[in-house]
Amino acid sequence: MASTVNSPYAFPILNQVEIVDFFKQRFPGIAYVTVDDIKKPQARNIKRLYAVLLESLTGFDGNYQPRFDALENCQFADSVQEPLAVVVFSMVLSKVLKDCGVNDVYLDDILTPSRKKTIRNLSALINFQRFVDSQIHIFEESAAVAETLNNQHQQLQCKTQELEQRITNLKAKKAMEDVKLKELLPQVESVEEELSQYDEQQKKLNLELSDLKLATSEKDSHVIKLRKTKTELEKIVEKQKQQIVASPEKLKQTLTSITTGITDCTKEIDEKRHKIEKIVEKINELSLYTEASEELTSVCKSTANEMNKYREHIREYESVVDSRNDKNDALRELNLNVQSLERELKSKRERLTSTKSENRAKLIRVEKLVDGKRAELTEVKNKWHEDNENAIALSHELETVKSEIERSRSEHATKIKKAEDAYEILLAELDNYHRNLADSWQKVTDSARIQPNIPEDSLTSHEL
Repeated sequence: MASTVNSPYAFPILNQVEIVDFFKQRFPGIAYVTVDDIKKPQARNIKRLYAVLLESLTGFDGNYQPRFDALENCQFADSVQEPLAVVVFSMVLSKVLKDCGVNDVYLDDILTPSRKKTIRNLSALINFQRFVDSQIHIFEESAAVAETLNNQHQQLQCKTQELEQRITNLKAKKAMEDVKLKELLPQVESVEEELSQYDEQQKKLNLELSDLKLATSEKDSHVIKLRKTKTELEKIVEKQKQQIVASPEKLKQTLTSITTGITDCTKEIDEKRHKIEKIVEKINELSLYTEASEELTSVCKSTANEMNKYREHIREYESVVDSRNDKNDALRELNLNVQSLERELKSKRERLTSTKSENRAKLIRVEKLVDGKRAELTEVKNKWHEDNENAIALSHELETVKSEIERSRSEHATKIKKAEDAYEILLAELDNYHRNLADSWQKVTDSARIQPNIPEDSLTSHEL
């Protein structure tokens, strides 16, 4: 377990096994690390671990190769590029670790890392990575909410534009209908007046019609009575014809009275017929008035329907206006949310700007450092050229000495060969001498028949 009791930092100092386990769990297959890499840190391995953590935390690519305008005309730009990339990487690592609470981070922590500071730096970065992993869902939820609100804002803007277009169309339609309504109102009022007049006339005509029907019925009954009277008179005439011979004077008086009665009845019938014809004409006129009143009633009904449609359009317009107000309220809330997000984005941009300015200042210092190092490199290269020239002169002298040594070796080898040949010849002559001496001694001993005691060591030494 990591210990924070004795740690002077706000994060726990992990042990080597915990660091290795974290990398294997969090970055499987990306950053392979062993305990030996932490016990005996090497610049290449430690820089790779730092690069994995920095890329996960900030998105910074550890293989990033910065390009500076000052290096375009530099003669040794390629040789300076890699050290400059290491310096930039060190600046980014220092900035991140400073945010983690570690202030003393230098370029040597990458080039010549020590075990203690490496464990401390990795513990700080791992603690920050764990914090980011625990809080990343909040950021993702906020980003999702912001994206959702932005989509809703765009949708509401589209709906608002559509509603505004509909409201504009309705206003234009309403204006046209208002114009038509203004044109129709006088006509409707005149038609209503005419209709009221026609209603009064119709009422009067209905009364007259009922009166005429009553009078017609009375006249019909009177005509029937007259027809009965005529029939009776005709019967009386027939009777009188039979009696005409008997009393001609009385018949004449009767005929005269009958003729007078018939004339009176005929006149009365003509008058009644004339009145009936007038009544029929009035009935026809009344039917025309009725048709006209029905047409006027249909016109009034259509006008009433148009007025109802107009009122429905007014209600629809008011509902659209209410909906637009609701959408405007929702849009206002979304605008407030967007403004808060924009303020937050602005603060983050300001922080980014300040960070960029700090990085720019650090970059200027790094460029100055690079210029100083470049000057030192120029001096070193000049010295290297001088040393190279001296080395070339020394190499020439060395070649001369080597040739002298080879010549001396060859002469020495020749002398040794001659000495070996002379020694071989001497050994051969010595062997001949020993053999001759032995033969001579054998002859002497054989002649004296004496067996001398000659030590074997002496013989051996002589043979050698």
